[in-house]
Amino acid sequence: MSSPGPSHPLPLTRSLRRYLPTNPWKLLAILFALLNLKSLPFAWHLRLLHGLLLRTHTSRHRVAHSPGPRPLFAPIITTTRTSPLECDYNLHKSNSSYFSDFDVGRLHLLVALLGHGVNITAKELAASDSERGGNKGGFYVALGGVATNFKREIKPLEKVECWTRVLSWDGKWLVLGRRAGKGWWWGKGGEGVGKQGEGEEERPPVVYASAIAKYVCKKGRVTVPPERVLRASKLLPVRPEEVGKGNEEVVDADGEEMNGGGVAVDGVAAMPAAEAALDSVTPEKAEEVMGASVLSVDDGEGVWDWARVEKERLRGMRIAQVYSDLDGLSAEAPKHGSMVLGRS
Repeated sequence: MSSPGPSHPLPLTRSLRRYLPTNPWKLLAILFALLNLKSLPFAWHLRLLHGLLLRTHTSRHRVAHSPGPRPLFAPIITTTRTSPLECDYNLHKSNSSYFSDFDVGRLHLLVALLGHGVNITAKELAASDSERGGNKGGFYVALGGVATNFKREIKPLEKVECWTRVLSWDGKWLVLGRRAGKGWWWGKGGEGVGKQGEGEEERPPVVYASAIAKYVCKKGRVTVPPERVLRASKLLPVRPEEVGKGNEEVVDADGEEMNGGGVAVDGVAAMPAAEAALDSVTPEKAEEVMGASVLSVDDGEGVWDWARVEKERLRGMRIAQVYSDLDGLSAEAPKHGSMVLGRS
């Protein structure tokens, strides 16, 4: 009776043996790196570069095929997972790591909406400066501040949807809203928030955190009003004659500040005062208002004319007005000679 021949490893096993190291410590190192890809050196920069390249094409396509104000308040959705290196001692996503994810989502939105307008505005200002021999600085969009509310913990490797959209703007600041959670989108072919896919039961969304950020457009030390960039991006409707010229003139760094962080041109507030149109919003209600405003605006029927855009802008200003009060904390520094608990 012949003895059975030697067993041969499967093709997949042979391939793994060929390409994977046999040292168990090397295998663990590779596994650790794969689980923490987004936390590796330069991974954040690569995520930003990917968003820049991807959304530059989106911006060109939008301007060429669907110009107009309809996408102005629409959110952009990015997804991510919490790597183990992002977790704190409670094995939850560290609060500080939210901001790197928020940076990626905000870049996606800004490039998709403003990429075309930034290029046009920068060229216009450069041509104007060359004629007058004025400001020689470059054009850039800078982050001016972020405020975040944390609602629930995020566990390791948990998938998160991040929604980012334009909330409002005034003579100086462009305000963006951001919300991290899951359950708002029903996947490819779904209809978005509050709509379930075929054969699925509607379930309430889970909210992990909400954030608000304000950006300023600069040409050197000169402030460029967001409205000018939005109009160059073909995102604003025609302004009615009775409303006035609006705020599209650049202002130097010594421009007069309005309540809420805007800039007045020639002593006249360029945008309508938000306070006159705001409902009573308290800090206790700010999270509720922000949560409702970050999600997609109901498109409904009708045209996005100037009145409708302005109404939505003022609605978003509710949150911006509440969170702008945080700027008062800069005056709360201890006086010289006062007691301190320690220094490290």
